[in-house]
Amino acid sequence: MKLTKICALFMILVLILGGFVLAQETERDKQKREEHKQQYEKIKQAYEQAKQTLYQKKYEKAALLFEQFINQYEPSAYAAESYYWLAYSMNKQSQEMDQYEDQKAYQKEAIRYLNSLIDRYAESSWVDDAKTLRVKIAEDLINKGLRGYRIYLNGSLKKLEDLEREDIEESLEEMEHLDLEELEDLKFEELEGPKMPWWG
Repeated sequence: MKLTKICALFMILVLILGGFVLAQETERDKQKREEHKQQYEKIKQAYEQAKQTLYQKKYEKAALLFEQFINQYEPSAYAAESYYWLAYSMNKQSQEMDQYEDQKAYQKEAIRYLNSLIDRYAESSWVDDAKTLRVKIAEDLINKGLRGYRIYLNGSLKKLEDLEREDIEESLEEMEHLDLEELEDLKFEELEGPKMPWWG
């Protein structure tokens, strides 16, 4: 009989301790869920603040906020689109700059961020938008004399050597259509400047 009482007390004690441990685990899980929820709200708020600044066309501040967001919260659910909006803001900001070299520098940096998006988040729905914006910026850089950015046109990634070879081939084709006199005229102009009349 004593043994039965001891076993019963032991079982009650095990049940009480088990319930206490289970309650502790549930409380910890609840606390973790709350922490995750707070972190998500903090991330969402930072993203919304950057996006709102962009909507107000404050491109310099928006670029800064998106860059801070990426540095602080990557990876997150908003990372890929943050890269896109950072590049977009930098491109828009470049259009407001007076200095030609500053414009090019910001656009180059924008392409770098778009490449990061495409490389890191290849499965993201933002990749197509990033490629489209990258082509637009690349075209502008090409018009500013940076021919190396032709690698981004038409979605292709041709090697720079291939592009240079194409340029040489195009030049040779153009020269084939010139007759000997035109070729001599071009050669003379390049070496000595424009032709002057014999009396001048």
